[in-house]
Amino acid sequence: MAIRYPVYENGKETGTRVEYAGCVLATRERNYYDDSDFYAVVWDEATQNIKEVEYDTTRCGGGGTADVDATPEVCAKVEAVLKADALKTLHSQNEWQAKHPTVGKRVRVTHKGGVMSGRIFWAGRVCPPWIRYHQERYATDRVGIEVDGNGKVFMDADDKAIEVENWEQYLVAEEELVKVAEARSKDYTRRSRMASAASGMLVANGPAILVYG
Repeated sequence: MAIRYPVYENGKETGTRVEYAGCVLATRERNYYDDSDFYAVVWDEATQNIKEVEYDTTRCGGGGTADVDATPEVCAKVEAVLKADALKTLHSQNEWQAKHPTVGKRVRVTHKGGVMSGRIFWAGRVCPPWIRYHQERYATDRVGIEVDGNGKVFMDADDKAIEVENWEQYLVAEEELVKVAEARSKDYTRRSRMASAASGMLVANGPAILVYG
């Protein structure tokens, strides 16, 4: 089990080198245009974290093999680390989504003339009319605010002048975050899949944070 590499001497295979015995959580493959790399997701006792270890590739011969063999003790360590990591990320994302201006939220806008308050009645992505190609690349997130007793204004959604009033009410409950974190703690390959998606090797399906991403 574990990761095994052939050992050669004078051009002949003379033995096997074993690494990460009892610590292999999953085996995966990254496909490129011409070649594929094979790697294992393992628990690294030295760093107390999970990591990727490439054990074979189609680019050349002489690679190794890997089998999942993580012990229950190792899995418990992994899940504790992944849960803590997920909760840290979820807390940050939870605050962001609560403070982010979206339809229905009341906001306060500070500007040179003073402060105005209102409710967001529209949100969308807008591209300048003179852009004919690659419009999504140049589009920006905008919001429409119905100002209390004073008409409507449109602004960039990320404008620092916009502040969501009583944003704490939009926070997702802690118990819900814990449920998500516990589910992610048992997904040993999530980090690898997200890394692959970020590098453009595959398309990530499903939510990226919280209940929306």
